[in-house]
Amino acid sequence: MYILITIPAYRALRLPWMISGHDADAAIFKAIELKNALVDGHFPVRWSKRLNFGLGLPTFTFTYNLPYYLAAGLSFLGMSVVSAEKLIMGASFPLSAFFAYLWLKKHFRQWPSFVGGLLYSLVPYHFLNVYVRFALGEVVAATLLPLIFYLIDRLLNKLDGKNVALCGVGTAALLLSHQFYALIFIPLGLVYAFVISGKKVSRIGISLVLGLLLGSYYLIPMMAYKKYTYLDNPQEYFLAHDNFLTLQDLIIPAWGFGDLKDDKPGRMSLQIGVVHLGLLGVGFWLMFSSKTDKNKQLLIYFGALIMSSAVMMIEISMPVWKLVPILQNVQFPWRLMSVVVIATAFCGAYVLEKLRLKWIAVVVSILLIVAYKDYWRAGRYFPWEDRTIKSIGWPGTLTMLLEETPRWHLIRQEPNPYHQSQLPEGEATINNLVWKTNYHKFMISAKTESVMSDKTHYWPGWTAYIDGVKTPLLNPYDFLSQGLITFRVPPGKHEVEVKLLETPLEKLADSLSIIGLVIVAGLLFAPYGNLRIFE
Repeated sequence: MYILITIPAYRALRLPWMISGHDADAAIFKAIELKNALVDGHFPVRWSKRLNFGLGLPTFTFTYNLPYYLAAGLSFLGMSVVSAEKLIMGASFPLSAFFAYLWLKKHFRQWPSFVGGLLYSLVPYHFLNVYVRFALGEVVAATLLPLIFYLIDRLLNKLDGKNVALCGVGTAALLLSHQFYALIFIPLGLVYAFVISGKKVSRIGISLVLGLLLGSYYLIPMMAYKKYTYLDNPQEYFLAHDNFLTLQDLIIPAWGFGDLKDDKPGRMSLQIGVVHLGLLGVGFWLMFSSKTDKNKQLLIYFGALIMSSAVMMIEISMPVWKLVPILQNVQFPWRLMSVVVIATAFCGAYVLEKLRLKWIAVVVSILLIVAYKDYWRAGRYFPWEDRTIKSIGWPGTLTMLLEETPRWHLIRQEPNPYHQSQLPEGEATINNLVWKTNYHKFMISAKTESVMSDKTHYWPGWTAYIDGVKTPLLNPYDFLSQGLITFRVPPGKHEVEVKLLETPLEKLADSLSIIGLVIVAGLLFAPYGNLRIFE
């Protein structure tokens, strides 16, 4: 049913071209790079070889990567990466509605739950992330979010191995889909569980630990190696006044495809939505006037989340953002609209449950289609092409402030990206034989002792071998290396190999994820005892 009802929302994605979007280039190119890395035998993928003019970047060490694995997987099945990502975006409309229905059905009757699913899916913020921003990670995470609330409810109702495993897998999927969603919704999910069942919240703690284990291969290197980048630097940029909203932005129905910083008509809209606002008004009235029932506490909880999130998106909250540094990892304050969206879906279902009139549910469904019909469209279409010349690389980092760039990177390296090696010192002839994501091979004929640079950023794990013997690398801050993989070569003809190996820390992180997978398999398929000992 949702597949049919949401057709208007995703039909603009059916055309073969790419749609315009703020992050469209980044989303497509990163998926292509991840697919190429898998073909090169690099797994788990941590490195992109063509970014930053071919100097390479540890992009997938820091960037959420589940959405790109999904796109790459579909591409291996024969789809283009553009079609794969558009399919993921289009599927998010019926899937998010269905997952929200599953969750809400745990609390309400069928019709309120069904319309609640539509309220979650057909909302302006969803259209914004698909058609204006093309925010692949946020769309995947938002699609999974109500499913995770459903799994929390299942685990609270019944503590068994299957529910623990599924909730843990859901937690890991959220973490790997977008860090912001994990940062915000894992704590909110724990509070949600406490509001429902008090002491049973410890059950969610078991699944949380399992989810962190599963995501360790990504989470541990990301936290450990962040110090080698500029990822902690741009927070002042993200908290600039023009990244905050006004009350008018939240209420007034408008639409555009420009940047939020554009001080003119046509900038992107971060409205809550007129239909959603109407239901919220009734919901807040019921909060103070209706009798207490089993869902009243959750209504109050989600109502408080809506109010607090709305305040935190307005500039008056800037002192709070600066006072609590961990919040700055959200980057844009308006991302808290995702909290408003899922809370509004619950409140809307609560209102329809209380009114007990099926025709009102039908009217609300129709209003969602009519009120938002101008929002599910692309700004423009264009034939996406990989503009990268194989020996040069992508002309940039696909980040706004170069924040994933190693600290030893020098800007002056970029104008000379046309070779895969260079000779800072000595006299030699170098021939490149292999250039994969995680493996480079050269033949060098050195007349004198020379210093050779592989035109790739140094990063922990890169290791050089001369004639099969490991050779030490120069310090990346050294004048000769200038941040690149650099080493000394003796006179004569030599075979040089440069390999990206897993560091001891990465091997530990991988092992923890494997342990998590074994635990999940055991909980799902093997006999298990009484898990109540963990409560």
